[in-house]
Amino acid sequence: MYQGPKGLFVFIVCTSSFLLCSVRSEGWTEVMSRLVLCLSVTAALWSASVLGLSGGSVSENDDTDIWSVFSDPPAAHMLLRSRRANSFLEELKPASMERECVEEKCNFEEAREIFQGLEATLEFWTVYTDGNQCRSNLCVHGTCVDLYQAYACRCNQGYEGKYCDQPQTASNCSVDNGGCDHDCSESEDGLKRSCSCVSGYKLHHNSRG
Repeated sequence: MYQGPKGLFVFIVCTSSFLLCSVRSEGWTEVMSRLVLCLSVTAALWSASVLGLSGGSVSENDDTDIWSVFSDPPAAHMLLRSRRANSFLEELKPASMERECVEEKCNFEEAREIFQGLEATLEFWTVYTDGNQCRSNLCVHGTCVDLYQAYACRCNQGYEGKYCDQPQTASNCSVDNGGCDHDCSESEDGLKRSCSCVSGYKLHHNSRG
């Protein structure tokens, strides 16, 4: 409240005036008790003033120096780095994909905490660790399914082939072996047939032989 010798002098003058007025309205006992209290406060203020003069006064620019941290880019950077070093506090926060898997390299368990399910976690993890194999969108008439280091085309009705770019020629194996060069097999519902090769061969892009 009062700082320095000037403030202390003002306090003493005000206290003396107050005590003189009190003598007229109250007894000496009350005045003496108040005098002791005032002397204690005066001594404390005087000690603070002496310490301030000997140890260095508080600068009015101290607040400015503190806030300058946020306007000075290097100082602000050091402050942010210090805050980021307290990574143990992040254990108290909910899992965040941006914090765990973008700012830092996350592991499978951290990803599972984020997505809260195995299927969603595997879908994210495949793309996160292997990249999106469907980015080139090679499936002409179908939907691309991203696999680990591979992909598969799920063809629309009426199309077949590795890229779903061939018209479907058969739905079962009853006629001309379903158009397959080697082995032909039918789905359980009998609505689709698929071709496969004997050992030593592999299917062409048309998925027939």
